[in-house]
Amino acid sequence: MLALSLNRKIHPIICKQRGSTLVEVMVVATLMVIGLMGTLSLQMTLNHVIKRSANHTIASQLAISMAERMRNNVNGVMETLGYQFPSNNPVVGTAEKMPERMRCPCDTSLKQAEHDIAEWRSELNLLPSLDDLKPHGSIQRLSSSASYQLYEITVSWPAVLRHESNGAPKYEAVTVRVGFND
Repeated sequence: MLALSLNRKIHPIICKQRGSTLVEVMVVATLMVIGLMGTLSLQMTLNHVIKRSANHTIASQLAISMAERMRNNVNGVMETLGYQFPSNNPVVGTAEKMPERMRCPCDTSLKQAEHDIAEWRSELNLLPSLDDLKPHGSIQRLSSSASYQLYEITVSWPAVLRHESNGAPKYEAVTVRVGFND
């Protein structure tokens, strides 16, 4: 009791105050708003990074899937009309629906190769489109000899929120190289 009575004699104004002043409330509210804005900005950035990472993962899986299909059908790869094309004329496909989800009772390696490419083009729809720009994939023969062929499989899609200096959208891409021995 003695300390309390001494305290009131020295600081009578402070002891009578029971709440916060308007200035204190405004300062706290301003700090909270600044903190929330920073948190929201960080969340938006994280969402963009997560989507971009997911797209890279999907594209990698699509490219590796085609490489495995080619590896499982080496005869189709080596045939003239299979996956093999002139190096100046790569197979390029844009995302499109596969007609009636073919089940391939493929009796030849050539039919299997055609089925694999059609199915792969259909799977490109897993990547995002931007307006009329669709994801696309390409398979290009880089080198060929009698006993060895090297292919490059590329999957690309329009990058959301990224543009060239001329306003055209940028494409992001994943590339896989695969080689076959005869």
